[in-house]
Amino acid sequence: MYSPHIRTAVCAIAKNESMYIEEWVAYYQLLGFDEILIYSNDSTDGSQATLDAMQTQGLIVYRDWPSVPGASPQLTAYRDALGRTSAEWILFVDIDEFLNLKSDTVVSDFLNRFAPDVGAVAINWKVFGTSGNAYFEDELITTRFDRAAARDYHVNRHCKTFSKVVCTGDVHIHRSFLKSGAYVDTLGRPIEIERNGFTRSVVHAVAQVNHYVLKSNQEFQQKRERGNANRPPESTDKYAGRIGTYFADHDRNETIDRDLTVFRGAIRDRIDRNRRATRRHPIEATTYESFEDREPAFVHRYPVDVAGTSRRLRVDTLRLDEDGVARHVGGAPASFNHVAISENDLARWVEKRAAGRSGESALAPFPVARPAILFLSYGYLNFYRLLIGMIPRAILARESYPDAVVVVRQDMLRHLEAKWGDLFFDMLRYFGLERSLMVLPGEEQVLAQAIFCASKASCIAEALHPMRRCALERPPSGEPARRVFISRSLATARRIVNEDQVTALLTEAGFVTVAMERIPFEEQVALFRQADVIVAPHGSALAHTVFTKRGAVVVELMPQKARYRTKMYGELAALSGAVHHVVGCEEAGDEGLSPPNRDMRVDVGVLKALLQTLQIVEAPAQETPAAAAVLASPEPAPPPPVAAASAGAGAAASA
Repeated sequence: MYSPHIRTAVCAIAKNESMYIEEWVAYYQLLGFDEILIYSNDSTDGSQATLDAMQTQGLIVYRDWPSVPGASPQLTAYRDALGRTSAEWILFVDIDEFLNLKSDTVVSDFLNRFAPDVGAVAINWKVFGTSGNAYFEDELITTRFDRAAARDYHVNRHCKTFSKVVCTGDVHIHRSFLKSGAYVDTLGRPIEIERNGFTRSVVHAVAQVNHYVLKSNQEFQQKRERGNANRPPESTDKYAGRIGTYFADHDRNETIDRDLTVFRGAIRDRIDRNRRATRRHPIEATTYESFEDREPAFVHRYPVDVAGTSRRLRVDTLRLDEDGVARHVGGAPASFNHVAISENDLARWVEKRAAGRSGESALAPFPVARPAILFLSYGYLNFYRLLIGMIPRAILARESYPDAVVVVRQDMLRHLEAKWGDLFFDMLRYFGLERSLMVLPGEEQVLAQAIFCASKASCIAEALHPMRRCALERPPSGEPARRVFISRSLATARRIVNEDQVTALLTEAGFVTVAMERIPFEEQVALFRQADVIVAPHGSALAHTVFTKRGAVVVELMPQKARYRTKMYGELAALSGAVHHVVGCEEAGDEGLSPPNRDMRVDVGVLKALLQTLQIVEAPAQETPAAAAVLASPEPAPPPPVAAASAGAGAAASA
């Protein structure tokens, strides 16, 4: 042993890797790396906020690394890390690459195998295929995939390099260029690295880099869309390098390799530990001790960029100083400029506080001895924003603070009851949030140990996983309907004007037609959980796609001019492992409405062709012109079966 401990760093560049970063960080923490450096390249999935929160807690070193013309983001990031790290050795890998130490527990012991004159160690890939997985699944990468290429497969000749910093002049994706020292393989034998980072032979005896290059078929398509981080933004092949035989060349499943599955429990524990650290920071605790005069906290919605991650639930608090000026108590000072609250709201609060000091009525504090989860709504609130934006954040807060109370203002409750009846209470009950519900009778300011805002912020995959888990752990209710058509006949916009033709086609194919407004929330969730195929017009009922099972097919009927909205439900389908298709429809009806909200006319022939392609509807050997004419006939069809109404049921409201 040459040294009791060698300081080590691992570096990666990431683009839209929010679903994988936590596992990657946790794994390299378990291997004993002293520094974990991550460069975020043009990410749009909210992962930057997660990385920033991890950095604040000292878990990683994070840098935002936007693309610049003429430069490889990956190479420039690696070179920056080489000059920035304080470690003795640095390993450059990707987020889908995991160093597999065969004989050592920690990375320092691995490096102690090599003589002092070694400047770089080449570690060969082991390429993992899809293991037969077609869709994303909420499970660790190192557990989901256990099939890999044989050792001598030619792609495994690729290597990644562990470099001694003082010996390294420059780096490439797979290799280093040494100023001094020997380049060796994991057995300590001198080697020469060929062009593009190939070794002449493959060595897996001591260590290998598990390369989960494809993951599932679905995730590979997303990988292609991210482009190649080694290519400048203007490069013609930035998005064209993973086509042709690329998938087949890397989908190798000849051998079983479960080395890293033994880390499953440890990785999960480390992820939970990191989550607890980052979730509670920088939540600004608003306690009685925070204010000598026990002034109430002024609570408002946190900024959109902060809301984009479940790791940084935060609110800002304001108080009046002795001069009557509103000052920040918690949160970033700049963040107040970006929140959805008007200057009039602030002025009104200041005015009421001042009035209270002169003996007139003022806002009274609403003291809560425990942490509080506030349901706050600014502006238009629909079912999608409630289920996908607000409920998941409340569940996350409850995971951090099981004894937290749920606080809702009376005026918001009235609005929800007028719109959906008991639906909101049904949702709270379903997810176990109703046990400690408190209602603010007016506009009182909340004073609590910690405050979590469940605002109607946008969808975050990280926040949806706990909600989805909560639903899937419950036994489904009722008889399963395998094929479901969601009707919007009771809605006021975006209805299907030729719904009779659509239901005739679908009823013949075994579909059951359901009006979501007529069934309770628990049955709505069960409907989507158990269905194999769902056909539905664009609308908030499709928010239930988050509960669909892996491999289910979701067909969304969309007005042509609303196609920009396809992303929201496509993302939910990807999260669940469902397959999402869109059928564009001709707009019809009231021209006073915006095009995305107008009624639509479904081209039944196009819908039928899609269902035939998906093998949901059997394709006849040859369809006669007469049969096609009958299908397109405007004659009304018999009314479709609609699920029976239940007393006190809520409704999945229209968007």
